[in-house]
Amino acid sequence: MRNENPAFAAPLGFTERVISELPSLADSNLKRNRRSPMSLWPRFVIVLAALTLAAIILTRFQNAPGSVSPKYTSRTIDSSAVRIPNVTPEQLEALAVKLDQPLEKELRNMVSDTRQAIQFVASNFIPEN
Repeated sequence: MRNENPAFAAPLGFTERVISELPSLADSNLKRNRRSPMSLWPRFVIVLAALTLAAIILTRFQNAPGSVSPKYTSRTIDSSAVRIPNVTPEQLEALAVKLDQPLEKELRNMVSDTRQAIQFVASNFIPEN
């Protein structure tokens, strides 16, 4: 890969200008981030949305009062009946596999993209000696 010529030739002085601008850009971004702390409003909205979603999920999986389906076990805690679904280890393993597959695919894609980016930088920006 090092034997190939770069696809683009940077103008003279380009590298020096980029390097000279890096500290000033980092300092300005750091100052900007210090001036604008996250307010409580977005945090409140996120927590409220999470609680609402949890409530919707809970109500969706509850059966009508008085009817207990055979796939649920009824247990009494502090004089209130709580229906807990019976989950087999096979069902739990299948769920874990389904959750892991997209994550593993994304990880492979990220590793591949990172390799390509490193190869691009190495072929275009690292001088040959």
